[in-house]
Amino acid sequence: MPELARFRARHDDAALPAQTTILHVDMDAFFVSVELLERPELRGKPVVVGGRPDQRGVVSAASYEARKFGIQSAMPLRTAAKLCPHAVFLGGNHAKYGEWSDRVASILAKFSPIVEMVSIDEAYLDLAGTARLHGPPFAAADKCHRKR
Repeated sequence: MPELARFRARHDDAALPAQTTILHVDMDAFFVSVELLERPELRGKPVVVGGRPDQRGVVSAASYEARKFGIQSAMPLRTAAKLCPHAVFLGGNHAKYGEWSDRVASILAKFSPIVEMVSIDEAYLDLAGTARLHGPPFAAADKCHRKR
């Protein structure tokens, strides 16, 4: 028997290592995105979540419009206010963000039976064995991204 045929004869497909693809989901500007869902009038404006501009504290999230002024997460609120004094500053609501995170987790669970939420706005999905349902990894990632 040829060498390759003997190898196949001794190992069934289940014994061979399966290709595993892990999808990393990082919901950028998550807190701001949640706020915009409930306050659509703020769309297109620089929005900062973290507290008032005169408070001690840091930026939890900044909209893309605020980022154009150099505002970043973990930046002191007072610095953010100097960079963009006309930004809308919001205190944040972690209970509301938790509810939305749970909603997102339930959507992610439709793409994989193995979902590991590592923070309120970040998760890993094991896509092994899901190709028949969602296509190859990049197609599955695109499908997941577009799911609302």
